[in-house]
Amino acid sequence: MKTYTIDKKQGWSRKCSVVIGVILLTGATATADIIDSPRSAKLNNPSLVCPEDSVSSQPPSPITSNPGWSDEADSIRSYDNFSGVSAPITGIVWWGGGYNAGTCVRDPESFEVGFYADNGNQPGALISSETLSPDYVETESDAGFGTVRRYEATFAAPVELSSGWVSVYGKGLTGCYFYWANGTGGNGNAYRSGSGSIAADFAFCLISTPPEAAGCCGTGDDDVKTSVKRMLGDYLIVGLGMMSLAVLTITGKGL
Repeated sequence: MKTYTIDKKQGWSRKCSVVIGVILLTGATATADIIDSPRSAKLNNPSLVCPEDSVSSQPPSPITSNPGWSDEADSIRSYDNFSGVSAPITGIVWWGGGYNAGTCVRDPESFEVGFYADNGNQPGALISSETLSPDYVETESDAGFGTVRRYEATFAAPVELSSGWVSVYGKGLTGCYFYWANGTGGNGNAYRSGSGSIAADFAFCLISTPPEAAGCCGTGDDDVKTSVKRMLGDYLIVGLGMMSLAVLTITGKGL
């Protein structure tokens, strides 16, 4: 029997700490290969791409030139639109940081994430809102406003909205305003209170995780491998041999 232990010390948002049972597959040997993934080359740094179970993806731009200033302290809220979502939205990833005439550290981190119907190409009626204390990690990216953080949070209840607007709004701090980093892959249209429509996209990914994956793991071989790949991004179990046993223990903050 071979045991593989992977310890992620910071930044995962899946709420579980598990031993992923016993895996039985046919073959000759039991091996585990580490495969490079764009999600992250290092376990202690997040990637700058959206997770595989994203249903709307606007990963961050290398340079933020028109950020989404969006903070309770200065009463400015930014929004970005999305469409084509065909599954319940169970979570969100976004990128940004703190700024006030220079980089500042936001601590603690608290955000209000809201979803809105579309009203003539601008945010309309509020559909859902939740105040979140997300998991986050520092990235190696500097978008022109200092180090960018990658945030991830899971909603208490799924949001049912195929198209509309999402807002990420910093709360609870003064003197260190949240900026929402620019994103790529959108339609070039966002909205900012006090300014109206602006030519920008913001960095976010809307996630839809099936109930069995949200609970962490299925019971079959494919379920286990899919769950592991979703949570780690960088790891894939391959070539587990006949009558060989492989046990993965995954632990870490936010798992």
